[in-house]
Amino acid sequence: MSEHDDKPTIIIDFKALQAQQEAEDEILVDNDAVVTDLDSEMLFDSSGSREIKQTSQKNIYVFDFKSDFFEKYFKVQRSNITRLTELAELNTKLEQDPESIIVFFYNSNPKVVNQLCLQIRTKFSKTKSLIIAKNLSADKALKHSQTNFKANNYISFPFKESDFDKCIMKLN
Repeated sequence: MSEHDDKPTIIIDFKALQAQQEAEDEILVDNDAVVTDLDSEMLFDSSGSREIKQTSQKNIYVFDFKSDFFEKYFKVQRSNITRLTELAELNTKLEQDPESIIVFFYNSNPKVVNQLCLQIRTKFSKTKSLIIAKNLSADKALKHSQTNFKANNYISFPFKESDFDKCIMKLN
């Protein structure tokens, strides 16, 4: 047995994932919904807390798995934000930096995002997750936060940079 055998890894069994997801499919995704008012955008903290904590900045990894959302549309630039595109990269960052924040774009691959949130929460308890979803309503975020696949925080796209910053501050 090698020293790597005890380290948590993320392994996605897509057949098992598909079976798990059938009951919860499309909780957040509503492709017909259109955001017409920037005030309808929401920030949702699954803990219910509205307090913003000022602490040191954690590293933020935006995960573009089989997507180019963060490359094309995510315009927030910080020295502590890194874009990842492969599961192996994500796993390495989780092992090396277990107190980081992982940001997912839900609409690009909801089943994978759900599975990753579940595995991160179980295997990397100090890592926080943030789900960005297009046209996310407070009701959909609340429903998702009550599932096994919940994230630590949610934000609707499009959003203002200041809203993203507030969301991240809650996870620091």
